[in-house]
Amino acid sequence: MNYPAGDQLRRIALQAQKHPRKSKERRIFLTRLICEIQQSGELSCAENEALDRTFFAICHQIDEYDETQDVMTWVKDLLKQQLDAIVETR
Repeated sequence: MNYPAGDQLRRIALQAQKHPRKSKERRIFLTRLICEIQQSGELSCAENEALDRTFFAICHQIDEYDETQDVMTWVKDLLKQQLDAIVETR
């Protein structure tokens, strides 16, 4: 899926990647990215723990994001991984 909001998410993700880990600038872009993802309404998940873990994973794995991939596709893959991990532990 490629749409204007997706392009904006891609730009934000790439900006976050440009800054060093733990830098103020990187945190600003990651916060903005997560806010935009939340506002998109594309992550309808009853499992709040999985969402929290996904947002944590985004922050720690942003350098693994490939700019040729849609951000929301990448995020949904991370969410699926987190849901699977939660199910395995129960």
